Amino acid sequence: MKMVVYITSTDNREVIDLVKLYDNVGIMATPSDYRLSSRRQRHAIDNGAFTAYANGTCFDDGVFLKALKNAKQGNPDFVVLPDIVAGGKKSLKYSAVWREFLPDCFSWYLAAQDGITAKDIPTDMIKKIMPA
Repeated sequence: MKMVVYITSTDNREVIDLVKLYDNVGIMATPSDYRLSSRRQRHAIDNGAFTAYANGTCFDDGVFLKALKNAKQGNPDFVVLPDIVAGGKKSLKYSAVWREFLPDCFSWYLAAQDGITAKDIPTDMIKKIMPA
């Protein structure tokens, strides 16, 4: 299995060309900047929770859901489940609630927040996050 490196979404032509040049480099798009340019090369979609946290704003679930709708044709490598930055087990529960109603057409990744261990993640949630 080859490691893939995802870099922040950008409009910098040199970075985009680099991503296109190597099959193990991709763009990590946030919901607010997910657009056609992201879908032309290998990419994944973050949920935007950290960006909101860093800007002192709330997570925008509407923007996240709109990005998912647009992403169905873009075929992202994975999508990060909504989480609560530095939220520990509260974040895990929050992600689990989101996963219950999100579509199965994506590979879902969990952002394990501070204090979460593999033992904390319920087996049924792992099956929903990591498709067989």
